[in-house]
Amino acid sequence: MIALLSAIVGTIIWAIIGITFRSEVGIVAWALGFISGYAVGMVAKKEVHALHQIMAVISVLIAIIFGKYATFAYSYKGNTIGGIFDPHSVTIFNKNLSLFFGGFDIIFILLAVVTAWQVPLQFKKDDDDEDGADFYSDEHDPENDQINHSR
Repeated sequence: MIALLSAIVGTIIWAIIGITFRSEVGIVAWALGFISGYAVGMVAKKEVHALHQIMAVISVLIAIIFGKYATFAYSYKGNTIGGIFDPHSVTIFNKNLSLFFGGFDIIFILLAVVTAWQVPLQFKKDDDDEDGADFYSDEHDPENDQINHSR
């Protein structure tokens, strides 16, 4: 559920930036990868599994594709929001899909995918680190430990 919400928010962010600046900014894709991974990681916490990572990756890919579509459809139909819901816009976008994904797009999409995959793991790592932090707490004094040096 959070992955879907992340995809919707990501699509809106991408579309707003693309429409406002009349251009796509590749680093936004990378940021969306972080947002998707973070959202999934927050919900999964230390129970992160490959399925959570896959959901984060799928959500960022959905956000990028639909964000690119929304930016295209808005400008294609005369700078109107209605263009986004026009079936003809969908057809034109699908027929010319390769035009919307150039070399730099692929690089930033890969960065977004890798980031969406890696970020949820940080939540698992952070929780593991916290568990190990208790070893050196005030209750445990390593100086008082006895070491047996006899051989």
